[in-house]
This record gives sequence, structure tokens and C-alpha cells, in this order.
Amino acid sequence: KLGKVTCLQCWVFCPEAVIEKDIPITVDLEYCKGCGICAGVCPSGAIEMAPETQFSEVEVHAGK
Repeated sequence: KLGKVTCLQCWVFCPEAVIEKDIPITVDLEYCKGCGICAGVCPSGAIEMAPETQFSEVEVHAGK
């Protein structure tokens, strides 16, 4: 989300390695299992889980 700190904890803890280490962070939903670990470790709440029928690609935006 815009205005959030970028710490990349989601990238570190993702067991499927589907989070790109770029800004904005992108998630490869083709391989994401939806475990929610990324959202759980995000200290700023920038990652939210959503039903997969709502999105074909998710971008998590981080502010500076």
C-alpha cells in the first residue's frame, strides 16, 4: 500500500518464493498457495489477503 514502509519481511518468509524483491512488491499468484504468512509477518499491514477470484495479479505498493 502507498505510504507503507518497505521491509521485505514478506519476501524473507514466503515459503513458495513467489514475492519479487522489487518495489513495488509483486506476488506471482500463479504459484502462491494463499498461506497468508506474508500478511502475518508484515509489520505495517501493507499486505492483505483477498479471495483469488478478485484478482489476476496483485501489487503491494510501499512508500518511501
